[in-house]
Amino acid sequence: MDALILAAGYGTRLQSATGNNLPKQLVEVAGKPVITHIIEKLEGIQEIRRVHVITNELYFNQFLNWRETIQKSSRITVKIINDKTRSEESRLGTLGDIYYAAEKEYLQGPILIIGGDNLFNFSLQPMINMFREKKAPVISLYDVENKELLKSLGNAILNEDSRIINFEEKPQNPNPDALSATLIYLYPNETLNDLRQYVRECHNLDKSGSFIQWLHKKKPVYGHVCQGKWFDIGTPESLEQARKEFSQEQE
Repeated sequence: MDALILAAGYGTRLQSATGNNLPKQLVEVAGKPVITHIIEKLEGIQEIRRVHVITNELYFNQFLNWRETIQKSSRITVKIINDKTRSEESRLGTLGDIYYAAEKEYLQGPILIIGGDNLFNFSLQPMINMFREKKAPVISLYDVENKELLKSLGNAILNEDSRIINFEEKPQNPNPDALSATLIYLYPNETLNDLRQYVRECHNLDKSGSFIQWLHKKKPVYGHVCQGKWFDIGTPESLEQARKEFSQEQE
């Protein structure tokens, strides 16, 4: 099983607050870059031996430097992919980058896809176990306390069998019972083929949840509700909260 970490966004909201030119995946939390926290979680999953990190032309060299450091201690082979974009206006979008990496690297499922601005302290093994059981795509979901956050995230409703029966990407009036999507996905090879169909039909490639919104109406897609702490560090507020809580864990 390969993993793909998405790190090609430009993080403009975060940079305006931090005042540096670091991609948000390389911003430090509790003494190490966010992406290093993700790699450490993947270390505990024996099925994963190779990780692809897709970034842009602007940050490519910074990720190459990070790779040199992480490869000294990690059993996982890390490869950095350049999507060749240089600005917010030219970016491929989240789905566009998944598609670009899958085609360029001839990726085959099963593949674990993780947004590089995800910071979490739970194991991904239970999600992988569900994937093995269901033999279908599985996405990681989180029950956020602040329901206002649902407006900025993918929203899922599950049935009693954990199958997604409704999915909306960033709804203006979210269902308060909805669970938020974390941009942690497990796709079999068939789902990569479904993504190719989605691209051929010229759908929006910006938001990853748009594909789930399309796919769950055609085929079974399941949701695994993760237990623990999860942050999307796309804003200064969420980064500050993550630093506070993860630093406490280290004490």
